[in-house]
Amino acid sequence: ETAMRMPTDAARLCRGLEVGRAGVIEQQERRQLRVLLVVKNGVHRESVADAAIAAWEGARQAKYTDAAGGIEAPLLLWFAGVRERRDELKKRAATAIHRIGSSPRAKNWPGPLAAVVSRGSSLSELIPQMSSQPLVQPRQVCQASFFLGVARLEAGDDAAARELMRQAASQQPTALLRPEHYLAGHELRRSDPSNGGAA
Repeated sequence: ETAMRMPTDAARLCRGLEVGRAGVIEQQERRQLRVLLVVKNGVHRESVADAAIAAWEGARQAKYTDAAGGIEAPLLLWFAGVRERRDELKKRAATAIHRIGSSPRAKNWPGPLAAVVSRGSSLSELIPQMSSQPLVQPRQVCQASFFLGVARLEAGDDAAARELMRQAASQQPTALLRPEHYLAGHELRRSDPSNGGAA
């Protein structure tokens, strides 16, 4: 019964949030936000992972995507592949990231994040490619820090991954619109030994 109520409960929670005041959330981000609301409400981890992966796979088919041509959904799928140790998913996502990252639109944010997957970019390399607008840059720093943290997680550098996740989760207040903000917070709780978590 819980599994059947999950999408309805997530949609109701999503409608209850007042995120509209902070700006427009794209169709893709609304799907991601619903999944994150389910995560925050304590549904079984495997079912949440499968629901997130399904939502992010569906987001790849969205009519409207990010300015880079739809790289956000493959980046989130890459994270899921790394976190859930699903090599085939990780490989498919990396292929999509490389394809989108080599297009002319990839110069637009979040296109530069393709470099994180392809060549292990750093935050100092990404900052010059970010917006200088004070309402936008924290979101972009959040995204960059999160995916750099995922790359460190994939490399087995848990300490560096935690620090980057901490940086992603600390971006306020406009980063609250980014799913990476919530995923970073979840990763921090998950990896905190005092919280009973294990990476």
